[in-house]
Amino acid sequence: MAVEAACREGIALLRQTPLMPLDLRWRAIEVAPAARDIVVVLHGLFATAGAMRPLRRAIESGLGVPTASFTYEPGCDVRTLCARLGALLEGITPTTRVHLVGHSLGGIVARYYVQVSPRDHRVVQTISLGSPFAGSRVASAVPRWIARDVAIGSRVLAEIERNWRRGAHVPHTSIVASHDQMVIPHWSAAYAHGDVVIAEARGHNALLFDREVADRVVDILRRGVVRHVFHDIAGVSVLPGILSARGDRGSLPLAAG
Repeated sequence: MAVEAACREGIALLRQTPLMPLDLRWRAIEVAPAARDIVVVLHGLFATAGAMRPLRRAIESGLGVPTASFTYEPGCDVRTLCARLGALLEGITPTTRVHLVGHSLGGIVARYYVQVSPRDHRVVQTISLGSPFAGSRVASAVPRWIARDVAIGSRVLAEIERNWRRGAHVPHTSIVASHDQMVIPHWSAAYAHGDVVIAEARGHNALLFDREVADRVVDILRRGVVRHVFHDIAGVSVLPGILSARGDRGSLPLAAG
C-alpha cells in the first residue's frame, strides 16, 4: 500500500506542476443572481488556485454549480485569508448557499471562517482534504512564519476547537489520506466534530487528483445542495480504496488503522 501511495503521489506532483502558474490574479465571483449554490475551493500552503482546477472541473461537471477560488501567498495567516474569503463572497446574494472545500491549510480556513469569523449564514457545509486540525509535526521543519497556523498547538487550531459549538450547525466532512506525508500523524486531518472519510493508499497531494476522491467530494456536496442532514449517517461503509465513518470522536481510531 505504501508503494501504491508513493506512485500516486508522484503522479499527482507531476500533474500539479504545470497548474501552479495558473489563476494567480484575484477575480471577483461572477454568478447569476438566481444561482442557488456556489462552491469555493481553497488551496493549501505551497500551492495556488491553479492546482485546484481538476477538482473544480469535477465539481462543476458533477453538480452543475459554479465554483470559485483565489490564490494566496505562503505565510499568509488564517485570519487574513478569512478576510479575503469574506471579500470574495461580498458579491454573492444572501440567498445563495455557499459550500467551502479546502485542501490542507484551505480546510483550516474554511472551519475558522465558520466558527471564529463573523457569522456568514450563507455557508451550509465544509469539506477538508488533508487538513491538519490537530496540527502536523512537519510544520516544525518549515519556517515558523510560514506554517505557524498548522503547527501542533497553534493558536488558530485552538480557537477552532474552542469554538466548535458555534459552527456545529454547519456540517463538516474530513477526507484523510492514509499515507499523508505532510500531515503527520495523518489522523490529525480528521476534524473531531464532523464526518470522516479515509482515502487509503493516498498521499497529501494525490487527494486533489484522484477520481474516487473527487467523486466522494461531489457526492458530499450533492447532499448539501439538496439539504440532506448527513450528520445522521451512521456506521462504516467501504468503497474501492476508501473508508468512511461517522465523524464523532469514537470513529477517529479508524483513521489510525
